[in-house]
Amino acid sequence: MPSTSYFSFFINKYSLSILAFVVWVGFFDTNNTLKQIRSKKYIQDLEQKKEKYQTQLISTKKTLKKLSTVNPYLEKYAREEHFMKRDSEDVFIIVRDTF
Repeated sequence: MPSTSYFSFFINKYSLSILAFVVWVGFFDTNNTLKQIRSKKYIQDLEQKKEKYQTQLISTKKTLKKLSTVNPYLEKYAREEHFMKRDSEDVFIIVRDTF
């Protein structure tokens, strides 16, 4: 059995070079590990927002189709969503407190 110890293995110039490379890439490089983790989280957040906006877009397109084809729905939409009224009417907005 050779008389090398673990300490002498880590003193080896190749081991130090590999360790220095791993530390450099992991912490000091422009694309380090922390940036990669943050980027993945940011991409996941954007994907979730994309799905949310796609579903919102579908519902908005359905509403637009209803508004362009059915006239009674147009009046109902204007009254409920934008609080529009006729000149002879009064609009009361009731806000309910929920506990």
